[in-house]
Amino acid sequence: MGRLKLFSLLFGVGLLSALAPLLTAGCIQCDEFLECTTKPGLRYSACGAKQHEFNDGASFDDEDTAWDYCFCNANRLPCENGTSLRMCNYMTYDGSIVALYNDSTVAELTSSVAACLEYDGCAVETARCNYSGWYLNCARGDERIYVSGAGSTFKDEKNAVDTCVERGQGGFSCQPIIDDCEDLDSCALSKACAEFCSAPDCRNNKKAADCIADPACRWAPQ
Repeated sequence: MGRLKLFSLLFGVGLLSALAPLLTAGCIQCDEFLECTTKPGLRYSACGAKQHEFNDGASFDDEDTAWDYCFCNANRLPCENGTSLRMCNYMTYDGSIVALYNDSTVAELTSSVAACLEYDGCAVETARCNYSGWYLNCARGDERIYVSGAGSTFKDEKNAVDTCVERGQGGFSCQPIIDDCEDLDSCALSKACAEFCSAPDCRNNKKAADCIADPACRWAPQ
């Protein structure tokens, strides 16, 4: 379905100051970039009506395709009833999160994914992510399943967290996302909390992989 048509009514309101590109001295002026949600660290800027550029090297001449690449997962999430849906997260644009069904029906994302997977409910998780990454935490009684922004499902939350983190080549550190280790179900779950079970010491996680796996911490730019 391309970019949701409802955005054409709202596009001039909100985060972007000027969306019409200006031609100045023979050079195209690009819009301010948007933070994308399909991949942590991905950014998008429109440079004229036929030029849509991404910082990973992708380039599209169609605006709908560019918005899909920026905000919607490429692979459909299969549902238990045999249908499927796409997940679109516009939280860096206007805060909306929507599901797109086979028949082009648009619905609220978390309840739609919960119904799709036959779980009681889902919630968007961002605390352990960086650069606008996200995943869904879905519950059915005591059972949990985690859905990445790309539409992959995991039984282990740390695998979902790994999909929403840009590791970076430098300038990153392991930072706490909670003030008190007692907020965790068990201090033993966290390397940052295991020693004293007080305030988390995320410096105990020397590697990105260790930090990403630690529920008390987040791998983030300094």
